[in-house]
Amino acid sequence: NSRHSNQTGSTGAIDVTDGCERNWLFLVCTGRSGSTSLMDMLNDLPNVYIAGENAGLFESLYALHKSSIRTEYQGKRASSWWHHPVEKSKLKRIARTYVESAIGLKQNQNYTWVGFKEIRFGTADELDYLLSLFPCSKVIVNIRRDVVAQHKSTFKKSTPISKLKSQNDMLLKWSKKYPKRVFTLALEDFNLDNLNRLAVWLDFPNCRFKQIAHANRDGGYGADKRHFVTC
Repeated sequence: NSRHSNQTGSTGAIDVTDGCERNWLFLVCTGRSGSTSLMDMLNDLPNVYIAGENAGLFESLYALHKSSIRTEYQGKRASSWWHHPVEKSKLKRIARTYVESAIGLKQNQNYTWVGFKEIRFGTADELDYLLSLFPCSKVIVNIRRDVVAQHKSTFKKSTPISKLKSQNDMLLKWSKKYPKRVFTLALEDFNLDNLNRLAVWLDFPNCRFKQIAHANRDGGYGADKRHFVTC
């Protein structure tokens, strides 16, 4: 069972067990913000499995969720959209199972945290749905404050600086709604003190980061395979 089944959020206690069978952790990031380095460091913590990006998989799940809301109408049998009542909890369980399979989760392993990182979250509504689908999850919001430098970095050169700033503003505003469930970490704040605060937040009080990862050096896409943590 999840250690967070009785976790409280900004709106009060979460009285729910469905969806809390695992400790889910998501990295909600902007591109060229150090997200791969952060993923590498988190995966060095005991029994943590954070998968990489998945081409916006969650956008598709959110679209399915929105479609299910549109088709909730259960009018007279003559209606072209008529159907029996929908069991929403079953739809959520299917969505969670899909995520588990899509990120290659091993079913018989005792994970401490599981999840994925993604740079393709576009709206606060999508992120609200993420927390709803995984009601005992935690989220790390990872941004880069220096959007000018971010804009100059490889594939972000085609993204206007104004759009990068807008995405930062959206993520920061959203994170403030859930102070107990969201940890915000900018690339400029990657240091051992902040990483060790993150370790404590994830219930690893006896683990310490000893160095900082640097994935994707020189604009590439390589992981940093060193060890970063002592426990």
